[in-house]
Amino acid sequence: MFAVLRAEWLRLKGAFVPLFLTVLPASIVVLVTIMRYLAPNATVWSYYLWMLFNWWPLIWGPFGIAILAAHSMMLDKPLLRGLRSRPVSPALLYLGKLLVLVIHFLVSSLLLIALTLLSGVLLLKGATPWGTVITASLLIWVTALPLVALMLWFALLGGYVLPVVVSLVGPLSGAVMAVQSSWMLNPWAWPLRVVIPVVGVHPNGVPLEAGDPLLQTPMVPVVLVSLIAFILFAALGAVWFARQEVKA
Repeated sequence: MFAVLRAEWLRLKGAFVPLFLTVLPASIVVLVTIMRYLAPNATVWSYYLWMLFNWWPLIWGPFGIAILAAHSMMLDKPLLRGLRSRPVSPALLYLGKLLVLVIHFLVSSLLLIALTLLSGVLLLKGATPWGTVITASLLIWVTALPLVALMLWFALLGGYVLPVVVSLVGPLSGAVMAVQSSWMLNPWAWPLRVVIPVVGVHPNGVPLEAGDPLLQTPMVPVVLVSLIAFILFAALGAVWFARQEVKA
């Protein structure tokens, strides 16, 4: 498995992926840094974090995952018929591709943490909320893992078009369902919902009042469900990939 991961990592280390992994978090930090000056208290951490951790799981994260997954799959599209000649099973190759995407999104999330803290320390007043930034970023990463698995599967089914279209529709449905009793049925709602107790912002971007029921969202069950869903979607995608190879 290590050899598969290493091969996939080296194959994707071209100019696009490292640049995209950097631009993705940098662009939202720059935009939020500019937009926060429209807020009444431009130098307060809370406004900065409300915008950042509302837009990252709603727009930037899902779109970035879709682009990375589609790019990874489409690079291999012309070579899929040659997989049968390799000594590694197609399912293992698919899982290796998926795990590299998981690592890529983690790298982007860690860059988000670093850039958020750096810009905040330089431009904002008050105590630096190290724990809030780190916890929110990592919770979003974990609860977005099912989306990584789904987007890779969708890229296998529909190239660039299907993941991008789904990344536009899915988050909108997640934002709507995140405040409903059925929110656990929509994986796009999980990253939006899990950060509510940490950051205190409604999925629509409005800060919540103290005592709001949404602030009582249980984080551990969401994380567990996300991990289970990730394993399920990964297994389904790997089986589908292997069967497509058999038919080729």
